[in-house]
Amino acid sequence: MAIYVTHGIVEQRSAEAFADRNMLDVEAFAQHLLYRASRYVPLEQAQRGAGDALTVDDSTVAAADACRVARDLKHDVTFFINPANIVEERTYFFARLDAALDRSEAAGAVHSELRAFRRTVKAQLLSQATDANLDRIVDAALAELCVPAPDVPKSLCTISVEVLRDLVDRGVSIANHGWSHVDPANLSGAEFQTHVTRAAEWIAEIAGRVPTAYGVPFGETPLPLEKERAAGVDWFLADDSLPGDRHGAHGWNRRTLVIEDAA
Repeated sequence: MAIYVTHGIVEQRSAEAFADRNMLDVEAFAQHLLYRASRYVPLEQAQRGAGDALTVDDSTVAAADACRVARDLKHDVTFFINPANIVEERTYFFARLDAALDRSEAAGAVHSELRAFRRTVKAQLLSQATDANLDRIVDAALAELCVPAPDVPKSLCTISVEVLRDLVDRGVSIANHGWSHVDPANLSGAEFQTHVTRAAEWIAEIAGRVPTAYGVPFGETPLPLEKERAAGVDWFLADDSLPGDRHGAHGWNRRTLVIEDAA
């Protein structure tokens, strides 16, 4: 049994592009699904040891495209979404950052230096508890890069409610990634309760069922017992550096789905 995670698919993926860093090549992804020895199963079934599961994170076009292709090729897939970005039609902070980094590199900046810059910014983002602070940090980073308003590629744009409803109709299982993409380690118990419950209620209204899984934003911080109880469902990390696939009674770790790009 294995539970895999990706953040979406793009055409002609570039290994050097920051915007493509967590993406898979669309053709390679389709070939993987077509010729895989067994189909991906529902997340709950994989948790029982009866097959592998495929999960996709974040409410972006690239993520929705991956879910759509998976369902078209008869695989089960679970989509962890942040409702706030959809409701507010808000671009993810990391989408703006990566678009700016790619523009800086195109203008002559050194890739290795941009990668180091991104790591520094991410460390700051991991310590924030509000969307306003996340955006403030990225705004400062964009100013430093001299790219105050980068053109975000379509793949990283946020999906609409209509797109989400279509995915539900196609049989995509919608799961909870928190109301917005803040690290729960920075939230109080009451704030975390709102973060999870508000998202679950919104998803239930759109998808017709209460989500039974919570994907931890950033995927790196195991939930302490208090927040595990507040979540009320199994929770999932996405950290290849962590040993093992289980974290207590309700915690799971997912592994990045790695596929060689199509030639």
